[in-house]
Amino acid sequence: MTQGKVELMNSLRRKRNVSRRIKRKSLSADKTPAGSGKAETDPPRLNGGNKSGTDPAENRLPTLREVECNHILHVLRHVNHNRTRAAEILGIDRVSLWRKIKKMGLSP
Repeated sequence: MTQGKVELMNSLRRKRNVSRRIKRKSLSADKTPAGSGKAETDPPRLNGGNKSGTDPAENRLPTLREVECNHILHVLRHVNHNRTRAAEILGIDRVSLWRKIKKMGLSP
């Protein structure tokens, strides 16, 4: 092995070690403080605080059903409501997409 390849491998090994140390430090910093029940780094909407002074309902996270519904609508618009193509993009069967559309009340 040439000297250049050895130096390159050593520099890459050092970079990996540095990235591991940084990752370990960031993980230990993100741990929840003892007894608080919530992480200090959580955004206000996740840890219950409302520091923005706005309506708490605006800070709520969407439900999985809402996210799924919005994503299906987005994909359908993207493919000009071609359900077969939308099902392929979503990675589900065409009949499953049809059932979800019917269940969510998205059909025209």
